[in-house]
Amino acid sequence: MDTAARPMQHPILFWSAIAVAASHALLIWLMHAFGGPCGDGLCGFWEAIFIWLLCALGSAALAVIGWVRGERPRWLVLLVPAALGAPLIVLMVWVMYTQGG
Repeated sequence: MDTAARPMQHPILFWSAIAVAASHALLIWLMHAFGGPCGDGLCGFWEAIFIWLLCALGSAALAVIGWVRGERPRWLVLLVPAALGAPLIVLMVWVMYTQGG
């Protein structure tokens, strides 16, 4: 056994970054489900933006740390922006077809 070889880094931080990125959809749903009524129609708008930004910041930090640690496979980093953007695309398409004119 070669003692100079680096041990294989498991992609724990990459998978954590993907989980944090995907969790924003659940967090926003929970906020709307338990938030209660409001009169102006903008209930949770800024809160949802802050949740998305915090999840994006946290997932980016975990992905960068995992990249620096040399975790493999590196292509998992590409799933982080996909996990952040996919729920937004689904929401926009859903709104366009259900509430659009």
